[in-house]
Amino acid sequence: MRPAILHARVMHNRTLPRKNRFCYGVYYLAIPLDAIADGSLNTHLSLNRFGLHSFHTRDHGYRDGGSLRRWVEDMLSGYDVPKPEHITLLCMPRVLGYVFNPVSFWLCRDGRNNTYAIICEVNNTFGETHSYVCIRPQRRPVATGAWIAAPKCFHVSPYLKREGHYRFRFDITAERCAIRIDYINAAQQTMLITSLHGRFTELSGMELLKAFLSNPLVTVKTISMIHFQALRLTLKGIRYIPKPPAVTPNVTCTDLSADAANPEQKTEANEESS
Repeated sequence: MRPAILHARVMHNRTLPRKNRFCYGVYYLAIPLDAIADGSLNTHLSLNRFGLHSFHTRDHGYRDGGSLRRWVEDMLSGYDVPKPEHITLLCMPRVLGYVFNPVSFWLCRDGRNNTYAIICEVNNTFGETHSYVCIRPQRRPVATGAWIAAPKCFHVSPYLKREGHYRFRFDITAERCAIRIDYINAAQQTMLITSLHGRFTELSGMELLKAFLSNPLVTVKTISMIHFQALRLTLKGIRYIPKPPAVTPNVTCTDLSADAANPEQKTEANEESS
């Protein structure tokens, strides 16, 4: 994958105990780490400096401005996963110096271009971060639409308890991206469905300008929407949950015993039996 822009829509659908749904446009950058190393990313994007759109290495990984590849390799080595041949980071850019990434995705591919691991780097509004290493049993390709699960170990929304588990599904090609993350509570109820869907275009100065004009100050919009939706939840009577102490280490791996059940198949089975 070459450097690209993902023109996408983010959707959140909360089902319990009160319904709350929203959907809005965003854009992400797809940044191959090789493009940082060889300097080609600088052609259209400000690297580690101010600009209309910029990317700072200190916003990710160890957050020390050091090697992002080393961080990815360190994360995977903890689960006996081989080093990737290619790594692409899917994240929001800094826009006029400001960025907030609710979740960034690290796509890890082997020499045959199979995506065999995806790291979801999650940030909350309390300044904390937690990463979910998404791997399938027997290291089968991740980006094939299969569902994989991991326990919820990070306090993201102060309106959801830190319990239950997530269910991830990825379908990412060079042309398009479809990511879905469901939250299932301790009672095995699907409380929240989130998705990121869009199409890639090649990164260029003109495409970046078009993205900015279609979604001005997208990073400010993102953090503003988070607080606006928090207000809506409060007005709907959903209880605020104080932040518990962070879990250490700040990394969780998906269940390697089996793929998660397909929720659509469950729904069809329930309909047939009713």
